[in-house]
Amino acid sequence: MSVIDVDAMPDCDNSQVRRSRRGDEKKALKLTQILSYPDENPDAVTLTLGDIERLDPGQFLNDSLIDFWCRFITQRMVDTEKEHRHRMHIFSSFLFAKLVQKGISQEERFTDALKWSQTQGVDIFSKDYVFIPICEKLHWTLAVICFAGADVTRLAGT
Repeated sequence: MSVIDVDAMPDCDNSQVRRSRRGDEKKALKLTQILSYPDENPDAVTLTLGDIERLDPGQFLNDSLIDFWCRFITQRMVDTEKEHRHRMHIFSSFLFAKLVQKGISQEERFTDALKWSQTQGVDIFSKDYVFIPICEKLHWTLAVICFAGADVTRLAGT
């Protein structure tokens, strides 16, 4: 990396260059990774300083924060309620974005989403609860599909 002495440059608005450099430093600082959860897991969610700043009042949550919280809840359930963990699945916040992707047919979207869930080793139809974080127009919603894996005859009471 080369370093340029902006004070020695003629015909240059040094204050603008300094502001630009400070802006670049702030961007780099916001990208500083501060946490990966769960530790030593290939599917860990990594949070940056910029993600943490989004927890301040008046800020909007982002997909990394939502995925972290979902992963944290899932891990807590694995640790404390192991017998119930197999009954549920929490998708990444990227699933909904995949489902509403433009330029492909509805059938292709569903097929892609189903393939994606299968690559995670999850049979969503065997679960009692499926959770899907949704971000639309800067607002987060959690869709809960109840009894997704239920046997229709069991629900009907026969």
